[in-house]
Amino acid sequence: MKKKKCTGLRGSNLCSIMCCGYLKETLICGSSNGNLLIFSDTSFLKSKKAHKNGLNCLYIKENDIGFLTGGGDGYVIIWDNKLNAVNKISIRTKEINSMNYKIRSVCTNDEGDILVGTRGGEIIELEDKKPKICLRGHFDGELWGLCAHPKKDIYFTVGDDKFLGVWDIKTKKLILKNVLEEKSRTIDCSPDCRELAVGCESGKFYIYDAINLKLKYQISNNESQKSEIHIVKYSPNGEILAVAGIDGNNKGTFHIFLYNAKKKYNLIRKLRGHTSRITHLDFSEDGEFIQSCSSSYELLYHSVETGNQITKSSNFADIKWATWTCIFG
Repeated sequence: MKKKKCTGLRGSNLCSIMCCGYLKETLICGSSNGNLLIFSDTSFLKSKKAHKNGLNCLYIKENDIGFLTGGGDGYVIIWDNKLNAVNKISIRTKEINSMNYKIRSVCTNDEGDILVGTRGGEIIELEDKKPKICLRGHFDGELWGLCAHPKKDIYFTVGDDKFLGVWDIKTKKLILKNVLEEKSRTIDCSPDCRELAVGCESGKFYIYDAINLKLKYQISNNESQKSEIHIVKYSPNGEILAVAGIDGNNKGTFHIFLYNAKKKYNLIRKLRGHTSRITHLDFSEDGEFIQSCSSSYELLYHSVETGNQITKSSNFADIKWATWTCIFG
């Protein structure tokens, strides 16, 4: 293989090259400032403004009859082989409702159907300009929280991208979504399937309607407002929501907070004893006890009714737990 260095780029045209392709013998490049850069052999000829925010991708049609470009402005531009823009399609529509409309990939077929890949993790098919969402999902940062629906074959997920998704297990597809208020760390569904509790990076937690994903309550505990929530979990009867993973008073004591799920999530009591971040917890089947683990390898037991720690672990040898997520036992 041999290489030749292209020359002639100066001034505002001297920027990052995001994509390139050959239209017959003409080299066309897309730049980070949204321009088309035209080369003859290895010599720069001219630039042409195409997109307002980065020309990220370029697709040359079969038989060199033209090409497509996609940009950070959320537009697909269709060009003929004389470098004239003949059509412009926006994916920034309410019908598509993209999580992040910056286009990262584009292609087309002989029938003129267009596929678009976005920064929002979406694959969108445009047939006669009518959009069809082929794929949508989490797209940024880490995916932290997941819980199954108590009765249906669906599950819920949340993460760093503020994306709340409802997924069908059988079809493996997203069936409903919502944009949350902030980065989320954990999620749980109430036993009656009516509410979703979402714990967040800020120390706040939110309650959403499990059917339409609309926000119902925002709860902020002043003691824990600046620390992450790592666990939210409903009791088996759905009357109590346990919230943990947060530093209760910033003095080395970490609390499990119990809220009354039937009275607008008023704080009931705090369970003390852990000396580091709480990572897992489970209710007993009768809802009377909680077992919990921390990052210091602690396994503690508490009474839900009194909030007192029960130090004699042998008392729990035959207790049946509603769930078992604790990594010790």
